[in-house]
Amino acid sequence: METLNTQAATTVTGCQIMARHLIGLIGNIKLSELKVRDVQFALGKLAERLSTRSVRLARMIPIQAIRNAMVNDLVVEHMSSGNSGD
Repeated sequence: METLNTQAATTVTGCQIMARHLIGLIGNIKLSELKVRDVQFALGKLAERLSTRSVRLARMIPIQAIRNAMVNDLVVEHMSSGNSGD
């Protein structure tokens, strides 16, 4: 969440809430083992009870987490990164 330091307080709070929702659904999966279907499952569950805007925000969290992990050499990009993750 360090990249949010230039965002409005309400934006940061919204991201933190969405992160907690996602952690509850897929937080037990190691980032290096996370599949597209895991994220799709979580977003589907969130879509059952949250607004489209909230689900869109939630979708950005794993994208940013993966990008940050790759930049910091915490995970490596797989040659199959363009695949569906199945």
